[in-house]
Amino acid sequence: MTSEFVHLHNHSDYSLLDGAQRVDQLVDTIDDLNMDSLALTEHGNMFSVVPFYNQAKNTGIKPIIGCETYVAVGSRHNKKPPAGGGEDTKPKKLKIDIPDTPFEPDINQVKDRLKHILKTWQT
Repeated sequence: MTSEFVHLHNHSDYSLLDGAQRVDQLVDTIDDLNMDSLALTEHGNMFSVVPFYNQAKNTGIKPIIGCETYVAVGSRHNKKPPAGGGEDTKPKKLKIDIPDTPFEPDINQVKDRLKHILKTWQT
């Protein structure tokens, strides 16, 4: 089974207010469409990773794991919006895809990658 298209932006019912499909339904739909890979990029959490990974592997689909996060401008403790408004004051959306490594990546590699992403994003 090979496909020319892969869905890279999907949410399941683990993404509150943004996804309605259960992980097993999502994987079964991709399998019915004879697609070989699927990304799951939940909003602000990664609780679906284990069920998604197991369901996809059992079905023969390559799981791509990601997460959409938001980076706040300034401190998360400061509830007042910065003066002046504009683009620099809005929270920034950041999508993180886990590199194609074994299922249990070295946590230091993940930390280093996140530091690199944030450093590049801030410049």
